[in-house]
Amino acid sequence: MWWMHGYGLNGGFVTIPTEQLVSKIPDGTPITVAPEGPSTFGLWRNIDINAPRPGYAALGGTPEDFDCTITACGNDLWGFTDGLHFLYQESAESFEIEATFNSLLPADPWSKAGLMVRDGTAAGARNMCLIVSAANGYRIQLRSAAGGDSASIAPPEIPNSATPTASTPVTFKLVRHRGKILAYINGTHVTYTGGIDIDVSTWSKTLCVGIALTSHNTSRLSCSYVTDVSFKLPPKGTLLLMK
Repeated sequence: MWWMHGYGLNGGFVTIPTEQLVSKIPDGTPITVAPEGPSTFGLWRNIDINAPRPGYAALGGTPEDFDCTITACGNDLWGFTDGLHFLYQESAESFEIEATFNSLLPADPWSKAGLMVRDGTAAGARNMCLIVSAANGYRIQLRSAAGGDSASIAPPEIPNSATPTASTPVTFKLVRHRGKILAYINGTHVTYTGGIDIDVSTWSKTLCVGIALTSHNTSRLSCSYVTDVSFKLPPKGTLLLMK
C-alpha cells in the first residue's frame, strides 16, 4: 500500500515502520476514507487543500475514538494560503477534540502536524491551529482574516517550546467554548500573544475541526501517526467542562 511510504528530509524514499502505522480492525484491514470523497467514517471527511499530490488517511476504531495514519503534501500552513491534507468534521456547537501525535515523518524541518479549526476549506480560509513541527517545536498559529497573512507564537507556558526538544509524542486538545478556542499541550493550557484564547465569535457558526498535516514541500509527502483521536460535543443543555 503506497500510504506506507514517504519521502524523508534528504529526499530518499523510505518505508514507515509497521509500529508507526494505524492499528487494524479485527479482520486486519484499516478503515479508510478516500481523498476528496464523501464522509465514510461517521461525520469525518478527508480532503486535500491546495495540495499538488494527494494525501491519504487510514483510520481504525470508531468515529468517536480512533487511531490514524495520515500522509500529506503541501507548501505549508502559513502565509496567505495553505497546502495540506485535512481530516475533519463540521460543528456549529461547542466541542472538544483531542489527539496524540506519536510521530512525524518529515519532508522538511517545517513539516507540521496538529489540530486545526478552520472557517471553511478554501486555501486562504481563516484558521487557527496547534501544531508540532519536525524541527522547530510547538506553535499556535492564526490567520484571522480570509486571504490574510498568518502569525504564530511558541506557547510561553511550555518550556523550550520553540526548540527541537518540543517534539512528538505530544497530546493536543482544542476546546470551543463561548466563542473562543482554548488550546492545551499535554494537559497544560497554552495561550496566544498577550496571554489570550483565540476569539472565533465573528467566524462562521459552523467550523471545520480536525487533524491537519503539511509536508512544507510540494514534491514530497510527510506522514504522521496519530492515536486516541476523540471528538466530543456537549450533551444538550450542558457545557463542556475544561480541565
